[in-house]
Amino acid sequence: MKVQTFTTTGTKENEIELPLVFSTPYRKDLISKSFTNLNSHKFQPQGRHPTAGMDVVASSNDPPTGRGVSRIAKMHGGGGGRQGQAGGVASVRGGRQAHPPNVKKVIYKKLNKKEYTLFEDSNFNIDLGARVVLKVFQNPVKPFPIKSSLTCR
Repeated sequence: MKVQTFTTTGTKENEIELPLVFSTPYRKDLISKSFTNLNSHKFQPQGRHPTAGMDVVASSNDPPTGRGVSRIAKMHGGGGGRQGQAGGVASVRGGRQAHPPNVKKVIYKKLNKKEYTLFEDSNFNIDLGARVVLKVFQNPVKPFPIKSSLTCR
């Protein structure tokens, strides 16, 4: 892709060849996908202790048939408190969670190398290109390269 260069006074000077990165197409899908993937790097894994809600002394008198009581495990002990109440299962107070979140679940998403390079090139093109500016603004000012004769100290 060739682009005209201008002097600081505004007169045309010559044409230069831009790098290939400037001809990369605008890929909105890759930009949104990479944003989602980069955002997933901030997630903190959730989970429960493997024995949470089951650290109780409860038994169910296997099998507790013919006694007129439910088969849910009952707490041991005497003198009040939780003695005689159900425990250690998912459907009772203080019991375990039925389907807790799994700590081993993979929540860190990754991009392929080719997708990532396309995303970088496309993102670079958006920052410096005029195509998106033309779509967003009604009266855009097109950016153009300027050859400066100023020197830095």
